Amino acid sequence: VLQSTDGYHWVMQTQQMIATGDWRLRRVNYDNAPDGREVHWCSPLHWWLALVAWTDHAATGRPWLVAVESAALYAGPLLLGFFLLGVVPWAARRLGAWPAALLAAGLVAVVPFSGEFGTGSFDHHGVAAGCALLTVLFLAAAVKGPPESARRAFITSGLAGAAGVWVNAATQIPVLAGLGLGALLVHWLTR
Repeated sequence: VLQSTDGYHWVMQTQQMIATGDWRLRRVNYDNAPDGREVHWCSPLHWWLALVAWTDHAATGRPWLVAVESAALYAGPLLLGFFLLGVVPWAARRLGAWPAALLAAGLVAVVPFSGEFGTGSFDHHGVAAGCALLTVLFLAAAVKGPPESARRAFITSGLAGAAGVWVNAATQIPVLAGLGLGALLVHWLTR
């Protein structure tokens, strides 16, 4: 049982993607009968759910399309686990042990963030929040870190921001606007 209505759409769209072999879903027919409707959600989350379902299929022998339904229950927590495994060690190297420890605790304990990756909460909002967080983290690392690695951190921050706009522009645009206004304020105060 999924916690959001959108989760069911992600499941049905991923099943349609697998059944038709189209790895870029542009239209669904299960909604707005008889004409169907366009789909504007980004594909990587469909691909992630398909990969987790394929792994479930390989491990249990369930048909791949059926495995999508059970995979939607734990694909979010798996994604949060991989996010933690990637971001926390990076933060420890670039920002220090205490900021990394606070980041790890916050990613798990702050329910508005971790809840988006909860069991049965498969949706794009967690990925969008993760992209927003990465945009800010990489920017902080660029400002705080050594000058020789600042350029790479600025580029990575921009890529995280672009990925966030691709996943959910409504979540990412306020973050980008806030960072831009903050940069203008810092420039104005330090001139």
